[in-house]
Amino acid sequence: MTATTFQKPVTTFPSDYYAQESSDWVIFPDEVRETITALTDKWRAAKVSNDEIQTRLKTIGFLDLHLDLIRKHP
Repeated sequence: MTATTFQKPVTTFPSDYYAQESSDWVIFPDEVRETITALTDKWRAAKVSNDEIQTRLKTIGFLDLHLDLIRKHP
């Protein structure tokens, strides 16, 4: 038996139990740093400025507290 908080509408491995179905990209609290780092690395490789990266991250919904991660670890 498997259980998850969110399940995608189309999945290869459906859970037996889930709280909600969502096609949105869900970022859990313990994944904030990993997600910011991955997106920042991707955008920097594409030559996106730090200001634009911060704008994009805010648009996604990250807080200033989270954005301090890229300011402290360029």
